[in-house]
Amino acid sequence: MKAMRLRHPPKLENLTVEDLDSRAPGAGEVKVRVHAASLVAGEER
Repeated sequence: MKAMRLRHPPKLENLTVEDLDSRAPGAGEVKVRVHAASLVAGEER
């Protein structure tokens, strides 16, 4: 699965797209399929 990770310090330059192993959710967890997501540069804090 693909994951967007924001490394420390939390700046847009530290945002990366990575491939992760997909695993089954554990007790008390859910897996959510995301079809689209966005990040607006003006939302950086």
